[in-house]
Amino acid sequence: MSTKQPFKRHRFPALAILCAVRICLRYPLSYQDVTDLLAERGLNVDRSTVCRWVQKFGPELSRRAGRHLSRAIDANGQLVDFRLTARRDTKAAKSFLSKAIERVRLHRPLSICTDKAPT
Repeated sequence: MSTKQPFKRHRFPALAILCAVRICLRYPLSYQDVTDLLAERGLNVDRSTVCRWVQKFGPELSRRAGRHLSRAIDANGQLVDFRLTARRDTKAAKSFLSKAIERVRLHRPLSICTDKAPT
């Protein structure tokens, strides 16, 4: 996606492609499930097309979101909450942590670690 028009030769609109790739990256769904979700919204796409979109645009979307994405993961490795912000500073981290703790009221965190630290 380093070119100025990465979606130039694609049949579907860029917004539909980005939506499909984001769904695949965010949720543990099969390509057929994503195809069914798009079909409910009026887009008839083959699952191999969704697979190609994820292979082409997925790494770039992950790289771009990685700088701005905060995630809360529980002890079992399940995603509790995530937040996409313009900056990853102390203020954003404190706000995110308080909201993530509020969301899972039953379990208080015993330890907190960063992405680069082992869990």
